Amino acid sequence: MSLSEQTKKIQIFIKIHPHPSKLHEKEVSDFYVQLIDCIVDHNHLYYIENKPILSDKEYDELFDYLKKIEEHFPQIISSNSPTQTLIGQVSEGFTQAQHDTKLLSLENTYNAKDLEERDERIHKILLKNNPDAKISYRVEPKFDGLSVELIYKK
Repeated sequence: MSLSEQTKKIQIFIKIHPHPSKLHEKEVSDFYVQLIDCIVDHNHLYYIENKPILSDKEYDELFDYLKKIEEHFPQIISSNSPTQTLIGQVSEGFTQAQHDTKLLSLENTYNAKDLEERDERIHKILLKNNPDAKISYRVEPKFDGLSVELIYKK
């Protein structure tokens, strides 16, 4: 079965069973292994070959479902899971670098509502100990699949 076919099959399963907590462990266990294999293959296409076949949103749906499974069935978590490993290879032509400031992600932010919810969470956490703190953001577009920090000097 091709990766595209395997992915479609997994996406259908997720649509039919949006809440893995309602499934039996045996059913989840079998699916979990397939989902890991699928995500690992997509990671390779995306990060190494630079030839993704899924949109970021579709990929995030697979990854989020994997996290839900692991949250509800921690006893089946595999060391091979993409949630437990890092992508260790850097594509040819790129080198790793230390950044002056930490680059943070907005975690699956697709619309204004997602940004507003993120802002509320940040305010709740930061203002808890310092209610008068002023919070500001520096937000820049992300180039798909690449983290970049550009520093302009006069």
